Amino acid sequence: MARRLTGEEVVARVPQKISFHDAHDERVYAKFIDIARRIVDEPGAIGTASAYISKFQDNYRYDPESLRQWRDLLRRPPAAIARALLEDSPQGRRLRDTAPVFAVISRDEALRLWGHPA
Repeated sequence: MARRLTGEEVVARVPQKISFHDAHDERVYAKFIDIARRIVDEPGAIGTASAYISKFQDNYRYDPESLRQWRDLLRRPPAAIARALLEDSPQGRRLRDTAPVFAVISRDEALRLWGHPA
């Protein structure tokens, strides 16, 4: 049986986005790199996202198609979810723009992700 890849290994195998509209877009992508790692390494992250969708489905802030796409994606293996989130395509951007909450990132973690000292 093959060894399961870590979040770091899954992220390293995804072609990374290298062109950004602005600094905000780059920071958002950095946050999703961290979230992709967590999805693979922390099994509860997918449950958190599923619970978020279930709790807020009637007031989901995006269109019904996005909600359907997320429900379908959350049924897939963690590595597939991580790869889809980081994809440098219109679909990958749409997923990042409409993503449910997978984990809460602390201020210190966010500063570290953005290259600032905590």
